[in-house]
Amino acid sequence: MFEQRNTVHDGYEYVDEASIDPELICSICHQPFQDPQYTPCDDTFCRRCITQWIQTQNTSCPICRKFLSIDNLTQVNRPLRNMLNRLQVKCTTCGQSGLQRGDLDDHMNKICPKMEILCSSADIRCSWKGQREQLDEHLSTCAFNSLRYVIIPLVTENSEFKEQIIEMKDQIDKLRNDSQQLQERANRLAIQADTYQRENQRLQEQIVQLQLQPLRKLYR
Repeated sequence: MFEQRNTVHDGYEYVDEASIDPELICSICHQPFQDPQYTPCDDTFCRRCITQWIQTQNTSCPICRKFLSIDNLTQVNRPLRNMLNRLQVKCTTCGQSGLQRGDLDDHMNKICPKMEILCSSADIRCSWKGQREQLDEHLSTCAFNSLRYVIIPLVTENSEFKEQIIEMKDQIDKLRNDSQQLQERANRLAIQADTYQRENQRLQEQIVQLQLQPLRKLYR
C-alpha cells in the first residue's frame, strides 16, 4: 500500500492545518498536495501518492475507479500550485512561523539560524560544521578563512594547471592515434606499391617477349 505521511514534513509543519481548504488535500495521504498531478478523470493527487498507488497494481483511480496509468498523469495548473506555495508553515529547525511553503527552501538555505551548514572556506578544506548562527564566531578564528586570500589564487592556478595538463594529455593521445593511423596507412601503401611493382615487372617481361617475337621469326 501507499506510504502514509506524517503531519511534520521535511523541516516544516503547517501553522493551522485544520483551516486548509479541503480542495488542497490529497485523498490518499490526507495532507496538502505535494507536486500535485491531474488524472484524466479530473481528480488530483500528490505525485508520490498516486505513483505508489498505481505501482501497487491499483490500475484504477482511488476516487472514481476509472482506469489509470502513470503515463496519463499531468501537472496541475499554476494557480493551484501558487495556492499551495502560499500555505503558512513553521520551520521545525528554528521555530520561525509565518513562512510560506513556497519560500521554505530559501529560508532553509539562506536564513534559518539553526540550519547546520559548512564553513564558507569548506572549499579549501576547512572541516567545520555547525549552525548558521555560529558561523560568524567560527570565521573569526578560522585559519582557513584568514588565509583565504592567499590560498584561493593558488588553488585557482593549480586548477588551471590541471586543466592544461589534461588538455595536453588529450593532444598527446590524439597525436599518438594520428601517428598510428599514419603508420598503418604507410604500411598499406607500401604493400600496394609492392603489388604494383610486381605487376609492373610482369608487364615488362610480357613486353620484352612480344618485342622478341619478330626477331625469332627472322631467324627461323
